[in-house]
Amino acid sequence: MTRVLVGTLLTRLPALNRGPDQVSPRVPAPGSDTDRLRVIVGYAVAMRLHITLDEELVADLDRIVGARERSRFIACALRRAIDERERSQALETALGSIPDSGHGWDTDPAAWVRAQRTERDQLAG
Repeated sequence: MTRVLVGTLLTRLPALNRGPDQVSPRVPAPGSDTDRLRVIVGYAVAMRLHITLDEELVADLDRIVGARERSRFIACALRRAIDERERSQALETALGSIPDSGHGWDTDPAAWVRAQRTERDQLAG
């Protein structure tokens, strides 16, 4: 197994125009014991995270994005996976929340859609 260090990301507002060595003293130094996710006056400091991946997966990752883009790629993939899971859970929660009958579209769905479009066109003027 190969240990991959997902690096610390520091995002600044462009208006601040500070260099990497000019971090606000209230922002913990990357790698310090207090290095946690925070947003302080335009700064977003990401948590440093150690993960373990097998060598084949790391080789594939490096082949696709390169060693210097690992963190960004992993963060993007993780964000997509989390969003997908949250959408799935929201859909499961919503199942059964709309009754099976008693809707304006029950008898003729196409007519209902046309009526909705007509009303919307009239509202738009």
